Amino acid sequence: MFGIGGIGLNVVQGARMVGANMIVGVDINPARKALGETFGMTHFVNPKEVDGDLVPYLVNLTNGGADYSFECI
Repeated sequence: MFGIGGIGLNVVQGARMVGANMIVGVDINPARKALGETFGMTHFVNPKEVDGDLVPYLVNLTNGGADYSFECI
C-alpha cells in the first residue's frame, strides 16, 4: 500500500483482519513505520532509501508482485 496516513492505516488494519500474511507499507515518512507496525504492517519501504527503481524492489520483496495494491495518498 502506498501511503500510511489515516486512510492507509485503516487499509493495513483491514488487510490484517482478513488474514493477509504480508502487508507492505510504502511511505516517504520514516516516522510512520512504527505506527504502521502497530496496526499490522509487516514490511516498510521508504522510496527515498531504495537504490534504483522502486517497482523492481517491490516485485523482489513480494516474490513476484503483490496480489492487491492500494493507493492511500
